[in-house]
Amino acid sequence: MFIQSMESSASQIQPPAYGNLVTILSIDGGGIRGIIPGTILAFLESQLQELDGQEARLADYFDVIAGTSTGGLVTAMLTAPDESNRPLYAAKDIMPFYLEHGPKIFPQRRGPLGSIKTLLKELRGPKYNGKYLHELVREKLGDTRLSHTLTNIVIPTFDIKNLQPTIFSTYEVKRYQKLDARLSDICISTSAAPTYLPAYNFKNLDKNDFAYDFNLIDGGVAANNPALVAISQVTKQIFNEDPDLFPIKPMDYGRLLVISIGTGSSKGQKNYNAKMAGKWGVLGWLLHGGSTPLVDVFTQASQDMVDFHLSVVFQALHSEENYLRIQEDNLRGKVSSVDISTKENLDNLVKIGDGLLKKPVSRVNLETGLSEPVEHGGTNEDALRKLNITAAAFAAPGAAVEASVVVEEKTEFDVIIKSWVWTVPLGTALWWWGFAPATVGAPGATVEGYAVVEEKTEFDVIIESWAWTALTPLRSMESSASQIQPPAYGNLVTILSIDGGGIRGIIPGTILAFLESQLQELDGQEARLADYFDVIAGTSTGGLVTAMLTAPDESNRPLYAAKDIMPFYLEHGPKIFPQRRGPFGSIKTLLKELRGPKYNGKYLHELVREKLGDTRLSHTLTNIVIPTFDIKNLQPTIFSTYEVKRYQQLDARLSDICISTSAAPTYLPAYNFKKLDKNGFAYDFNLIDGGVAANNPALVAISQVTKQIFNEDPDLFPIKPMDYGRLLVISIGTGSSKGQKNYNAKMAGKWGVLGWLLHGGSTPLVDVFTQASQDMVDFHLSVVFQALHSEENYLRIQEDNLRGKVSSVDISTKENLDNLVKIGDGLLKKPVSRVNLETGLSEPVEHGGTNEDALKKFAKLLSDERRLRESKSSHNKTSFE
Repeated sequence: MFIQSMESSASQIQPPAYGNLVTILSIDGGGIRGIIPGTILAFLESQLQELDGQEARLADYFDVIAGTSTGGLVTAMLTAPDESNRPLYAAKDIMPFYLEHGPKIFPQRRGPLGSIKTLLKELRGPKYNGKYLHELVREKLGDTRLSHTLTNIVIPTFDIKNLQPTIFSTYEVKRYQKLDARLSDICISTSAAPTYLPAYNFKNLDKNDFAYDFNLIDGGVAANNPALVAISQVTKQIFNEDPDLFPIKPMDYGRLLVISIGTGSSKGQKNYNAKMAGKWGVLGWLLHGGSTPLVDVFTQASQDMVDFHLSVVFQALHSEENYLRIQEDNLRGKVSSVDISTKENLDNLVKIGDGLLKKPVSRVNLETGLSEPVEHGGTNEDALRKLNITAAAFAAPGAAVEASVVVEEKTEFDVIIKSWVWTVPLGTALWWWGFAPATVGAPGATVEGYAVVEEKTEFDVIIESWAWTALTPLRSMESSASQIQPPAYGNLVTILSIDGGGIRGIIPGTILAFLESQLQELDGQEARLADYFDVIAGTSTGGLVTAMLTAPDESNRPLYAAKDIMPFYLEHGPKIFPQRRGPFGSIKTLLKELRGPKYNGKYLHELVREKLGDTRLSHTLTNIVIPTFDIKNLQPTIFSTYEVKRYQQLDARLSDICISTSAAPTYLPAYNFKKLDKNGFAYDFNLIDGGVAANNPALVAISQVTKQIFNEDPDLFPIKPMDYGRLLVISIGTGSSKGQKNYNAKMAGKWGVLGWLLHGGSTPLVDVFTQASQDMVDFHLSVVFQALHSEENYLRIQEDNLRGKVSSVDISTKENLDNLVKIGDGLLKKPVSRVNLETGLSEPVEHGGTNEDALKKFAKLLSDERRLRESKSSHNKTSFE
């Protein structure tokens, strides 16, 4: 029998081991718009006080409170202890705090020359110096450190020097003393929004008394919606066998209760379009009508991708009632600003928060990707009242409980459902049930398993035996549009993901050529990657590679072999990204970048249309997923073959999709095209580079697979929604310069608009958003696969030490292209690396071999999986000789 350790937690709330749920509160970033979640939280706390007394505080109910930027400040206010070891602020104090201090944090310039002075200041340095904010936060939070908070908190930041997210989490401080910083330093860091407030530098001693140097900016570049980061932290603790979280399993989202509160957006107002954005240069992307479109799209994309992923997961597990997202997407005019702090604007934000409580509960429609009111879901106010209490359902002693049991049978058919009955032991409550390791025999056999229940005593787990009888199953085996037999015939779902990165697409091109060559050694010279992967996902340059690998030629075979990718880039790269030469070349380039896109995109558009012709998304030889971002709707648009049957407007030409996903802000113009839906309506797409939403598209691909499982796609039966152990994922990056530490807080603290967009031939703002995005995906997937002991099923190949010109996305000189080829070749010889969950850094795996070795191993797995599927289907072609 397992005895549960019940050490007291640093939190005032008893740990989840005593209850049914892990409770998580998440608060987005958004500057002065923090007033909106302040209003929501005040209402929630008032409801708790009606139930439990006036001293009830949010920190007494949530196991984890996560906040980014302004949300990080709110998090600290709610969880920092006062002299009586109670929360420093009640939720009702948040709004008055913003009303009082907002105008001093964001002082407004007035008078006829005010806007001109502001513009000039923004160009040469941060819009605000941050002094008042820094002094205020230090005064209020004093020497309170991360480890002092009254419940667990998670606050994301981004290290501008290491180009790496830095997550301040109370879960980590026991192991990493350097993270036990003052809350004031953490809050100043997570609020240091590029172009608005200066980057922030501070030092903190580690356990060896070494002064660790932090160079931090706004956590919103990494996770403006920190809900997924918070869940990853919980998952990591479960993996580390934290007794406070026993017996919850790593992917048991049904045991999570998540409230995620946004700070509002103007996406419903459709302020931009592709025609407008197609003319923007550096200045247009950073300064347009009082807003900052580039920051808007990155932060909106980031928070929407998190909401979409969590919506998919909770709905797939039929636990949608455990996830509440409260957000206002129709902010108009000045209230959409993060820094306009006039009395009128502040009062309007208060009204918006109050009004949001009365609006209907909304949830992402997995079919459209849009947030829509839930039928009979009540208002947000109703939902918050409902979420106050988590009642444990106790069964009467000796009562019989019926349940459905789903097991996997290792025969041609996979799943049987059989109802079974067992008796609840005296004094226990139904908790969860699992399956003992057992080999299922022929249909009709009886198999022993176990049921696990929680006993409400000092001890937690009792094991009761049970038995069931297998029945002959029935499963639909509709043929797939793919040339690879569907996962229903095999053991795995195979996923290939390719990052964005412009001309650096040469690097994954090299890696993919090697992988395909290994498959050819096993299965014949005609073997192609599309024959082995159920899903190939690519963003930006990775989207183009995806199309090349999956578009059919006249013989219905892939248009390009993987070995053709590198020559394609070497031939066409210099024409897609023509270099200006001569003594005035750099000056001309700078002037062009300021007033419009650096490149007109004409050659790229013509080339892609010529190569891909009229091939549409539905024509690809395997499933593909290509993210883009709609600048008009401020909404990610995911082009997925899984969706085209339901949404004809997504069945666009691959050429249009590739041009869209490559339309990188400041480099290439935004792209507009129309596509008819099933009713003959011309749907209007206004798209830019998918990298603003998902530069590393691996998680998007997995979300698409999860969504199909939820929709009971027979090709994926009997795989379960969160069965990551059945996924085989290869994720290939295009390289980064994070290892070179090109920036620091002192340097970035002086940057204005121009510095953030143009510095030493690079674009720091784009660098930090894309690097943060891809790192957060890698970290989350690393946590999940390691927590499920399936780390061998996930391979990330990335070079983080690009130096000088090879780190550019557009320098296409012969010398640079040749160097990128060498980097790709060298990357094959480097050791396999994996995220160390303790440090968050990617480190070589001991005895893991090289990337070349890993790809050989994966090639064998892919070949075996394909052969298994062929052997179970009516098609028996197992080689390409």
